[in-house]
Amino acid sequence: MTRWHKWHQTAWLWAGLALGVIFSVGLVLARHTSISLQDARDIWTVYPHTLPDFDAGAAAFVKAMARDFAQAIQLARTGPLQTLLLNGWALLFGESQVILRLLNLLVSLLAFAALYRLGAYVGRPIALIVMGSIAAVMLLPFGMRLYAMMDVALFLWAMVAFLRWRDRPATGRLVLFSLLVLLMITAAAWLYLAMICAYVVGVALRLKWWRLASIITIIALLLMVTADWFFGVMTLSEPDWQRVADETAALREPLSPAVYTLPEDHPLLYYDRQMGLLNGVAVNVGWQAFSASELADIVDHMQQAPQIWAFVQQNDVGSQVLSVLSSGRQVTYEQSALDVLIARYDQEP
Repeated sequence: MTRWHKWHQTAWLWAGLALGVIFSVGLVLARHTSISLQDARDIWTVYPHTLPDFDAGAAAFVKAMARDFAQAIQLARTGPLQTLLLNGWALLFGESQVILRLLNLLVSLLAFAALYRLGAYVGRPIALIVMGSIAAVMLLPFGMRLYAMMDVALFLWAMVAFLRWRDRPATGRLVLFSLLVLLMITAAAWLYLAMICAYVVGVALRLKWWRLASIITIIALLLMVTADWFFGVMTLSEPDWQRVADETAALREPLSPAVYTLPEDHPLLYYDRQMGLLNGVAVNVGWQAFSASELADIVDHMQQAPQIWAFVQQNDVGSQVLSVLSSGRQVTYEQSALDVLIARYDQEP
């Protein structure tokens, strides 16, 4: 075994050991440091999911889950890749801070591994300094945002691929690099397109005409199939929440009680703090899973009121609240905006 092979094996061993130490330290910090509720909601946005019927068959299960996650992607303020990864992780392992921060930690390890590979081009000392900087940023709440760590990891690995493959282009490498391109575009890293175009054009110039034509044909077909969905997700219009809040606040009297299931970071609650949309008696029944009887008890305390307002998201929890309110009352006002339903229930004469 040559000296280079021995050094290479030893280097990988030390790199693996370093990643293990970083992972352990990060896990301890995630376990023993707390983040404010507002910071946690800014870092992780997990949407409520409805588990499909497992007895309906595999096809129905996949279709229901795809529809559920498509709705989450449409509501998300970040790229679809983070939404799929974060919500899938939370669905499998839970939504505690430690579990969610563990996902951030695992994604950041991808960035560390890419930095180690880049050390062969920029020098190990520089790579170690950058690794230390990223590790320090991970301790800050907003530095731990999943999409920020994903941007760093994807960019670094794409840089590694560019440096290693630019002089040895191949069809398979072009496909892999194009996947990194797509992921980076969905993460809104548009400046990265300059390096991508340079690589793709360089590969195209080295390919035979028939192979290049086949690749272009495949890409064109994929674009034709996915264009409507992709641009529909990326250009989803946001409701005028200020107008919705203004109209509802003008109709609702403060003495009329209200129940709501909106998360604290919802835009409608932002305008509530400006316009007093939920002034007076307003009960949040979305902060935990209430049973139907518990919801009925809450509503019973409001039964003397001639009107009860509901501000709910259109999911299972919201449907349960509306079902309880509709008992003995009739809907006299209703307005929907994206995932929110606003309704007024009056006592039946």
